[in-house]
Amino acid sequence: MEKDLILVGKIVKPHSIRGDVTVEIYCDDPDVFVEGKRLVISGNGVERDVFISGINGNKKGRLILHFQGVDTRNDAENLRNCSLFVYRDELSKTGESEYYFCDLLGCRVESEDGEFFGRVSVIFEGNDYPILRIVEEDKKKEIELPFISKFIKEVYPEKKIVVDGEIYRQLLLINYPE
Repeated sequence: MEKDLILVGKIVKPHSIRGDVTVEIYCDDPDVFVEGKRLVISGNGVERDVFISGINGNKKGRLILHFQGVDTRNDAENLRNCSLFVYRDELSKTGESEYYFCDLLGCRVESEDGEFFGRVSVIFEGNDYPILRIVEEDKKKEIELPFISKFIKEVYPEKKIVVDGEIYRQLLLINYPE
């Protein structure tokens, strides 16, 4: 997958006999899911550009989308669990203190006093908030840390994330007792 592609959603299931799909949304940029927008579908042996030709409802972080050329339930079924990406240069520009989660992948994770814990390897949606998976350099330990202000103190996109060191060390002890 190209570095300039940003994950914005996942096709969960077909929605109708006309080829509509239910999409779980990973992005709050209102310009991503609009009619005529080009997205890249990837998964199940498929990787291609598609264009949104219909949008229906938004509830609980999901949309019903129709793509040009996906006109039957079988077409839609072949896209189940595929990821949806957008080209980075087609996203809205971020403000000074804003960033996309993809900008945090690979960031150093350290405490307020500079103790290095590891790097962000994955960001995924938890039940109520995003979760960072942090992997130590030797890849022997990994911790999943909620992306909430109680744990995350400062964010410097593409550089580092400062976390509450005491909480992080407690999570290490819970997950990896000595």
